[in-house]
Amino acid sequence: MHHSAGKKGGVMKSKKILSATYFWSSVLAAVLAVSGAAPIFAAESVRMENQATVQINKNVIIVSGHVGAGYLSGESTESVYNAASSGYKLSELTWRLRDVFMFNAGVSVQPTTWLKLHGDIWVKVNDGNGSMDDYDWFVEGWDWTHWSHHNNVELSEGLMYDLNAEFPFYRFDKTTFSALIGYKHDHWEWKARGGSYIYSTYALRDTVGTFPDNELVITYEQTFGVPYVGLAFDARLEKVTLTGRLIGSTLVKVEDVDHHHLRNLLIENDFDTGSMVSFDLGGSYNFTDQFSLLAAYHYQIYYETKGSTKITDLLTGETQNFPGDAMGTDHRSNMISLSLRYTF
Repeated sequence: MHHSAGKKGGVMKSKKILSATYFWSSVLAAVLAVSGAAPIFAAESVRMENQATVQINKNVIIVSGHVGAGYLSGESTESVYNAASSGYKLSELTWRLRDVFMFNAGVSVQPTTWLKLHGDIWVKVNDGNGSMDDYDWFVEGWDWTHWSHHNNVELSEGLMYDLNAEFPFYRFDKTTFSALIGYKHDHWEWKARGGSYIYSTYALRDTVGTFPDNELVITYEQTFGVPYVGLAFDARLEKVTLTGRLIGSTLVKVEDVDHHHLRNLLIENDFDTGSMVSFDLGGSYNFTDQFSLLAAYHYQIYYETKGSTKITDLLTGETQNFPGDAMGTDHRSNMISLSLRYTF
């Protein structure tokens, strides 16, 4: 009797333990399902009576890279103002970007479903076929008094890079909308050689001449540093994906340097904070889940920013400072690009 009762009690105790284990494993599974906790552990399963299973999925980090090329055109303008009086424009130099080919490389990392990190760099491949026009208005209210034109303009430096974080916040069917926060940097440098001119020496436009073909006349350098916010979308349509983004900033840091070689003058400016807007539109064809071809159009505009200027005579070392809105600069450009993307 005692032996039989002990055996029965052991069986009942085992069933209670098994039932309790099953109950708490079911509770754990329900909690994980409701909470939607981020999957951060290696996948594993615990097999219980009646096939009860708890599974914690592995977090998947998606990495993709792309290389491509772009064809860019645009222009930058530097202006001089008479800040001490009426503020009228004294001078304007327009630097053009033409037939510039850019090389592109980039990487994207998606560590979670709510965050994507992107990095892009564009570097100029050739010198382009730019030009520059320099107009002066020495008498207020008159038409231009001095003009020089330069066809031999080399784009000696051209660099853009963009780092940003993307936060998807709304999904509808196969379309995702995201918020963006990032930083972009644009840098350009031109060298103008040779050219022709019309000056007003004793009368209006009475002096006509040319510069030697390879004589370095002016070097102009322009840099933008941009912390920005924006919106982006992507829509997946079977083999085709449409993408776009719009970004803007009112915190643009602008720097430029103008070196007039023939007059040995170095002009440096201290600008106020500027503003810019940029948008991209693209479409990609997905050959496989990993490999795609992307075509895109890019446009950006940096609105005119004004500030003070310092002019240094490189022969004597003498400097002149002009406070207020004595100098202004802006930039606009557009580019079409083609790139290949691979997702690892």
